[in-house]
Amino acid sequence: MLSRKKNINNALDLLTDSQRVLSFMQQCLTRNPWPELNQESQEGFDIIIEDVKEKLEKSQNAIKAETK
Repeated sequence: MLSRKKNINNALDLLTDSQRVLSFMQQCLTRNPWPELNQESQEGFDIIIEDVKEKLEKSQNAIKAETK
């Protein structure tokens, strides 16, 4: 039971971190729209987006596994 709760809390922490990153990216892109960013910035954002996707998938899988 304690392990299950810890796994869910860890997954929720990952979701919270992902939300913070996405909020930051939204603020950045509001100031500098995608087409106006240089190639290095676009590649950096792509890396961040992939990292967030992985965290979201990991969180979703952990929550699904613990709620079955």
